[in-house]
Parts: sequence; C-alpha cells; structure tokens
Amino acid sequence: MDRHETAPNYDRYARPIGQHRERCKTIRRKAPARDDGSLADIMGPLEEYLSSGEPIPSPTNPTYQAWRKVVDTAGPYSHMFTLAFRRPYADQQTISALSDWATMMNRSIKGPRWKRNEAGLAGMVFAERHSLSLDFRGRLHFHVLIKDQEGLPTTNTLKAASYATALRLTDIRGKQMTDPWRVDLREVTNQDRLIGYLLKDIYSQDWQVGDNIAFWRPAKGLDGFQFTPLASSQLQRMH
Repeated sequence: MDRHETAPNYDRYARPIGQHRERCKTIRRKAPARDDGSLADIMGPLEEYLSSGEPIPSPTNPTYQAWRKVVDTAGPYSHMFTLAFRRPYADQQTISALSDWATMMNRSIKGPRWKRNEAGLAGMVFAERHSLSLDFRGRLHFHVLIKDQEGLPTTNTLKAASYATALRLTDIRGKQMTDPWRVDLREVTNQDRLIGYLLKDIYSQDWQVGDNIAFWRPAKGLDGFQFTPLASSQLQRMH
C-alpha cells in the first residue's frame, strides 16, 4: 500500500474544503461520518444571503410589517445563536430543549438568581423547519437573536457558554440531543439584513403569521411559541 494517501479535510460544518496528502502506515484516515441535520443546509443559505447584494424581502402586508417593527424595536442585537438537533425529534421535544438551554444560559451568564433579579438575557427566537435535509425535512431548528445589553460577556465567553449548555441537553432516553457542529454563535454584523432573512418563514402552512416567533424576557426566560407542535407521526408524513 502506498504510504502517501489522500485524506479529506472538513470545515466546521462538515463540508469538504479541499484535500491534502498525509503519511499513514496502513489505512486511510477518514473524517468522522456525520448524518443529516447539521448546520450546513441552514447556515449556508444564510451566509450567502448576508454577503449578497440582493434586496431584503419586505412584503407590504401590514401583519408582516408589524412583526418587522416588533423584532426591530426589541433590539439592537449583538449575537445570534443557532440550535439544530442530531435526531428528528418531535416539535415539543425540541421546544422544551430550547427552553432548557435558555434557562441554563441565564444561570451561566447571569447567575442562579437571574429570575429574582430580573436580570436574564433577552432577545427574540425564530423557529424554522428544515427544508433541504432529506432525513430531517420538516423538523425544527431555532435561531436566537440575543439583545445587546449591559453586562453581556465577550463573544468568546458567550460562545463557550452557549455551546457548553447546548451539549448538556438530553432527550427522554438520556441521549445527547445536539453536537458541536449543530450549534453556532456569531456576532450580528448586519441586523437589517439578518432580520429580513429570519422573517422569511413567518408565513407557513405550519403556523399562523408570527406564531413561530417567541420572546426571551429578562425576568421570565423563554416564552412559549404560539403554533401547535407537530408530533413525530405528523412530521414523518413530510418525507
């Protein structure tokens, strides 16, 4: 066997970014296998849109414009956190997991008395359904806009806390619900375009306009979404 073999190199979203040759003695080294449901099909279109010069979709519908104003005025936002899952969970399981994540983040950043002191994190949350992933089509993932507020830690500290708390999420079987490559935290650099992108799913056959948006309040934590959660059997029919 040739001691020089080709091994693929992957970026943080498990996408190949080229190949390099490295020495190995007996077997080819492979990147760890990853199933669908990673952020590749979520963040890719978002990054492309944010870096493009395309106009921001802004329907003249009064309901849309009202929600746009609500999201705008609830800011400004400093960071966006994205959470996807390693298995095609039913809606209620993912919503509960997101709520647990928000509570753990408040404790981690603001301390155990965050609710009593009304000092929790604040922001807006957008529920979206996977559209590109074959195995995860229709399953929920979430984008959390974190409001810029006094006492917010540095990006590195916030990122470390958001990843650590996300990786603590477990399902009813005690299985870890997400992975490092299914979560993302980044600074908000173009709030106007970002909000325009996140509002794209405000119209859906799965919910009334705006029912996929929830508030993250300093004194309470994450509000419940207004749409009716779909069960696993209903989600299976989307495939």
